[in-house]
Amino acid sequence: MNVLIHFGTKKPVARTLVYLLNIKEGTMQAIELGTGLSQPQVSTALKYMEEQRWVLVSAAQHEGKGRPKKIISLVKSVRNDLEIIGKGKKIEREDYLARVRKARVFAV
Repeated sequence: MNVLIHFGTKKPVARTLVYLLNIKEGTMQAIELGTGLSQPQVSTALKYMEEQRWVLVSAAQHEGKGRPKKIISLVKSVRNDLEIIGKGKKIEREDYLARVRKARVFAV
């Protein structure tokens, strides 16, 4: 999770993502309990993850009254997305180091 945060991912998104990587799918309530996040934090994180197309939200079979539960599951390509993010950050870091080295040459 710390790696995701280091790469610029917000903490609630990182916690939710790591939780879903471990359990594959769950309800909002399960994610809240498993991550220690509040309901608004989980909702915001899941909204962001839906926009990134990292999760699928589907309605569970529901009997009786009350609001139907939503099942949240990771999209299979999330691991690829994380690798792409990591590679992008590595390239940014290498570019930054190259600029620092170049600046040192001119500073001497």
